Amino acid sequence: MLSLEKSMALFKKVPNTTTSYCITIRNVKRFELALDHTSIGLSFRQTSAVIDQHKEAFGNAKLVGLNDHIVNQYVRVGVAINLQHISDILSSPCIWSFALAADGSTHRSVSYLDIRIRVCPNGSLENLHLIVVPFYNRHTAENITTMICHILDALYARWRSKIIAFSIDGGNTMTGRHAGVVTRIDHECETKLMRIWCAPHQIDLVVKDVSHFLNDGLFYKTAHDCSVHLRRQQNLQLEMGSTCPKDTNRWVHLERMLSWMLEHRRQLLIWIDEKKPASAPDDSWWLMTGGVQPLLELVNVTLVILQSPNLILSQQTSEIENLVDHLVSTMNMELVGIDDAFDAMQILEFIVVDHWRVKIKNVSRHLRNQGLWACNMFLVLDAANQT
Repeated sequence: MLSLEKSMALFKKVPNTTTSYCITIRNVKRFELALDHTSIGLSFRQTSAVIDQHKEAFGNAKLVGLNDHIVNQYVRVGVAINLQHISDILSSPCIWSFALAADGSTHRSVSYLDIRIRVCPNGSLENLHLIVVPFYNRHTAENITTMICHILDALYARWRSKIIAFSIDGGNTMTGRHAGVVTRIDHECETKLMRIWCAPHQIDLVVKDVSHFLNDGLFYKTAHDCSVHLRRQQNLQLEMGSTCPKDTNRWVHLERMLSWMLEHRRQLLIWIDEKKPASAPDDSWWLMTGGVQPLLELVNVTLVILQSPNLILSQQTSEIENLVDHLVSTMNMELVGIDDAFDAMQILEFIVVDHWRVKIKNVSRHLRNQGLWACNMFLVLDAANQT
């Protein structure tokens, strides 16, 4: 209770009310400076130290007496004001719907749940960052749903009648059709939810599917096993002055790992030839990596653009179309009509996947264009491995 009393020291209940509070800030300039410094990432203790330095440098008596506890209180006030503002927007009769977006992240070994609200007040679409809360429980759909519902209940009691969409990532906990987070939220709501996957997450899922498609999954398995093994070799890391990037659950990070392996290919091949580890990739894998990495690099460039906070939906569509054009032109691919007879194609000349086809000689040319090492490695392979 003592901690609660301290945290609520600046919040005074308005007489004759049960839910209204009044906050009095006696030193406005110190309050504004504290919020400005914490908003750029300074901790409470760092903020109090910096403002104390301002006081000493300029002799400003209005900045006297600030400590990390007072900064803590100021931040609580700032959070409360913003939450109240979002609550007022959602409860306005002019707002008939809003969309929710949730995602998880980890910072300094602590898991967090990040929630955003998308709403359209006064005719303009706003993407509001609602809250980031630490998440200490197991990351089950039930626990995540309970936390989201508790937050929304405190924010606006009638949220179930206005929510119309939920943006999610591709995690099984979020997307499960029977007991996923969105399914559970859908059961809470008065209307059916629209499920929205943002463009970067959709691209991430496509990269995941393609990575498992390559060589029946052996390509990715070899890359993963090799990266795990290399990250354990401390002597090799000291000798190279570099560490293999970690293979994360973000599939677009696969390009960073493959780029690192290609960049240090000579040192790795010498080390593999000496140590002969069981997880060592063969020549065919190195050639596939040389061919795949430039394509994934194009994908990552688009991904960075799509994450720009100022990008609108029509621009996202244009960037994705540009990515497809780049990939098609890089491999000289052709779109095959639905009515075209695949059986009539020269199978020995084309590779056909879905409704796309590419000439085998174009794939071979793409591999050999990755450098002299790729050209020589390709030529020494037998016909079966070349195919």
